[in-house]
Amino acid sequence: MNLSRSDLQRGTSKMRSDLKLFVPYTNTDSLNTLKNPGTWMFLFFAFIVLPINQAVPSEEELVAMVMIYFALAWVAYFYVVMAQRRTNLWIGLATAVFAVVVGIPFGRALKYTIFAPFYHINSSPNDVVRFVGTVGSHGMAEESLKFLPVILLAFVFKQVKKPIDGMFYGALAGLGFAAWEGYKYVIDPKYGGVLIQTLVRSTALPMLHAAYTAIGCFFVAMAIFEKTTTGRIKLCALGYLISSTLHGIYDFLSGTPKSVLAMLIYFLMCAYAAQGRRIGEVLAGGHAAQATSQAQVEEVQAAPAVV
Repeated sequence: MNLSRSDLQRGTSKMRSDLKLFVPYTNTDSLNTLKNPGTWMFLFFAFIVLPINQAVPSEEELVAMVMIYFALAWVAYFYVVMAQRRTNLWIGLATAVFAVVVGIPFGRALKYTIFAPFYHINSSPNDVVRFVGTVGSHGMAEESLKFLPVILLAFVFKQVKKPIDGMFYGALAGLGFAAWEGYKYVIDPKYGGVLIQTLVRSTALPMLHAAYTAIGCFFVAMAIFEKTTTGRIKLCALGYLISSTLHGIYDFLSGTPKSVLAMLIYFLMCAYAAQGRRIGEVLAGGHAAQATSQAQVEEVQAAPAVV
């Protein structure tokens, strides 16, 4: 079969057109993936380990990096999934740092003063006594240090505007504490099982520490809408007791009941988060309506008088 020059030109043109199907980023629209924050988040979690590996850190430094790495992964989950990016990420991260730098010394002071009796009985052979000790020590003492930054944000700095704010900041306070506690447990040989400690304290336990405090801080956030000091104290105390009790019961249990409770705590946190988002939407709608009404009033006031 004879081919003419025009046939060859048409074939070459068609081939060039078809190649566009196999070459990405041939137009600016294809670069939109680079504008997606999720792209950079996944790049961070996928490749941040490479420079860490090249730095050849010590074993303790590596443990600290692992705990921080997984804590940040949980931060991404709580910010994107639970809070749905409707709160301030940077305040949340500052809350986590505060929980470690200020909250842990505060909690340690409580451990050796107010909550000391609970630590003395949390290894009692009597189940009831041991349960009370566990709730008071592992529950109330640890939740106290995690609640501290959220209480300050809500009532001193006025940075909690809606329930999901309180839940997110509480969750990140929990993650900050969990990262510190995980590091402490993994590097201490008396706890044994380095691999299992690393696994559990970088996955399940950070989420649970975050969930306990997030649930309780829903009530702290709701307290900002109370008009009386007594009403605010009651709601904050209720949230604190709920999170402390859930925390204490989980630590007290063992085996299958412990795993079942962990799942129930997660579902409870999700339910409160959904409720918090709904309340936030109602508040946002009310603010929008108020702003519209105010704008209409100003428009009427600015209109020239009709004689």
